[in-house]
Amino acid sequence: MNKLFLFIFLFSTFFSDVLAQKNNWTKSEKNKCIEDRLNQMNSETKETASMGIMIMQEFRKTKEEVVACYCSELEEKFVSYNKGKEFIAKKDRKSDRQSFEMGFLCFNDKSIIGNWSKEMKNICYKIFEAKPDLSKSKIKCFCGSVEMYYDNVFEFGEAAKYNEISNQELINKLNNCQ
Repeated sequence: MNKLFLFIFLFSTFFSDVLAQKNNWTKSEKNKCIEDRLNQMNSETKETASMGIMIMQEFRKTKEEVVACYCSELEEKFVSYNKGKEFIAKKDRKSDRQSFEMGFLCFNDKSIIGNWSKEMKNICYKIFEAKPDLSKSKIKCFCGSVEMYYDNVFEFGEAAKYNEISNQELINKLNNCQ
């Protein structure tokens, strides 16, 4: 009986050590990830940067908080920062979506189809307020209709980017709003 307990103890100790080592990046990998992501954010176009700032302000997050969280998400998924960088460098629908989801976890938003958070609704309104030909009531209606089909406004943006929703469908949604 004692041998059984000893075996279980040794096995569980070994197994927990193996699990604990799964995705432990070195301190320099973590720092490099944070440095690279901050540099990337700081080098974005003025339009992209202002969008990012607006989103962070809406969720009351700093660049440093978002980047540190994103790098932690990468560490959970990839055994090294080099593998994480390979993933980030891919520019296809699947990896864009996964990267977005990992980053969006950092905002703790609970929006779902048909029930967006106040922050998500505000982001949608602010995005479309930049369009001078749209009234506030039309923007509110449009964002409300998008909310019925997508978990968040960014998912809708991806659908438009990858032509999963046509320009005609967008025009129809806008025209249905009075």
